Amino acid sequence: MDLQDARDLIVRSSAAFYLNAQSAQAREDAAQSRVTDSSTLLKLARDKHDAGTATGVDVLRAEVQLANDRQAQLVAGNQLQQSLLVLARNLGMTPGMPLELAEPLRYQALKQPEAEALAPPALLKRADYLSLASQRQSLVEQQSANRARSYPKLSVNGNIGEIGRSIGGVQTTGLIQGQIDFTIFDKDRNGEAQELASRVKRIDDQIADLRRGIEEELREALLNLDSAAEQVTVAQEGQELAQRELELAQDRFRQGTANNVEVVTAQDELARAEGNTILAVSSHVDAKFALARAMGDTEKNIVQFMRNP
Repeated sequence: MDLQDARDLIVRSSAAFYLNAQSAQAREDAAQSRVTDSSTLLKLARDKHDAGTATGVDVLRAEVQLANDRQAQLVAGNQLQQSLLVLARNLGMTPGMPLELAEPLRYQALKQPEAEALAPPALLKRADYLSLASQRQSLVEQQSANRARSYPKLSVNGNIGEIGRSIGGVQTTGLIQGQIDFTIFDKDRNGEAQELASRVKRIDDQIADLRRGIEEELREALLNLDSAAEQVTVAQEGQELAQRELELAQDRFRQGTANNVEVVTAQDELARAEGNTILAVSSHVDAKFALARAMGDTEKNIVQFMRNP
């Protein structure tokens, strides 16, 4: 049971490292997309400047925005490589081993279960809880053995054989003995009984505390799951609005009805919205991992949560 509990913890930890790499990949992709948009904006500003419909300030402003976005892309790329190094190290691989993530970060809704329905089965699957229960049973057996030391002991032994000087004169002879032992005084047994009783009480307290802890983990994971799902919805709506705002600002600048200040501002708003979306989706996935751990049988639950919406 202790081995299984350690495996569950390793699975949970490995999933978190993989999620961290997915989040870093999503931020790097978003940074690359912003560089592309800024490059397009700079080309547009230069074309309009050459045509006499934009000022040099517009071109300079677009160049500054592109430089900032390239800097952000470099930072995001470095963070991605660092997350891959950490992932490889914790998977027992050589840190320099090139890794490629099998799937991007994405949001998959999960049907919200009830905490009351999850708690009883979790107690039957959590290896740490079952380990304590097994330890308690062992102590109970030791208590039974301790009490048995005071019981009377009955022992019977005997032998049978043949005796004689010749084959014809052989006679059968034997002996049977019985013995009963009573324990009058056993100081060691009393001390051992007190020690075992204390250990049983201690492990009972640990079991009760872990039972409450498991229920707390389940409820906390469900709260985080629900909150993260709502955050994803709000963040995605905000990203869509920011994307629309950027498109409108680009159209206004392209038509000459505004300078590119609005475009640069809209780019910053979109970058912030993309970051909020990545954070919300990452939080939702991590809440799934936490719920899988709280329910027990972590490896099976994580696979199921990630495959089935």
